[in-house]
Amino acid sequence: MILFGAYARGMLRRNVTEQEREEAETLIKLIRLGWGRDKPAFRQVFTSQFIPDGTREQHQWFNDLESISASPENAVAIVEQLYQVDVSAEAASLRVPTLVMHSRK
Repeated sequence: MILFGAYARGMLRRNVTEQEREEAETLIKLIRLGWGRDKPAFRQVFTSQFIPDGTREQHQWFNDLESISASPENAVAIVEQLYQVDVSAEAASLRVPTLVMHSRK
């Protein structure tokens, strides 16, 4: 099994600070409020997390991709699930060769 950029516990299942918890909850609220709007300001926050040094064109492309790839309801549901996932018990029971890779910034 090869895992690239994976994690066993989502952000809100880890030992996070109150600020980190607030940031996660704020991002969910931003998605809920602004994902479906014509203006990409709300999606831009999300985009900036994925490509912080992107060009204006790259950000526009990613903002457009976000709006067509998921409805606001689905975007919220996906992010909430990613924050709440916890497969650490299941991962501990795996008995297969595993390669875990993460990129550096």
